[in-house]
Amino acid sequence: MSIFEFAIQMEKEGAAFYRELAEKSPNPSVQSVLRMLADEEDKHAQAVRAIASEEPADCEMAETDVLAHARNIFRRAKEFGETFVTETDQIQLYRQALEIEEKSRAFYLDRADQVPHPRQRYLFVRLADEEARHAVLLENLIELVSRPKQWLENAEFFHQEEY
Repeated sequence: MSIFEFAIQMEKEGAAFYRELAEKSPNPSVQSVLRMLADEEDKHAQAVRAIASEEPADCEMAETDVLAHARNIFRRAKEFGETFVTETDQIQLYRQALEIEEKSRAFYLDRADQVPHPRQRYLFVRLADEEARHAVLLENLIELVSRPKQWLENAEFFHQEEY
């Protein structure tokens, strides 16, 4: 299996995993964020397909602002008094998703030097950056569902620096 085929498969599995998590989540805002992450993984797979050719003419990936979108979702949820109650098993699944994002980031950074074209390398580094953003989002989601009352009282979603 080529690097590109592996990356496409990895992204497809990630999208399916996020959609499954969304179905299991009892919270509408968390469901929205997980579906958004699934859509992002689909976009990553499309970008990898585009760069897999021998002479990648167009291997650009649109800029995304997944962190800002998630922040808006959770800000609205807070304004409408939505509660964030979840089971321990659900939190474990979010931790598993975080681990997958971290491994995906490492994969793209490692493989960036193995692809033949500079544009392919550039896209792999960009994909690694996107996976890092997803990891930040999941870290915050884990914190939110683990300590909802304390967490929501702290001013804004995302207690970490943005990229």
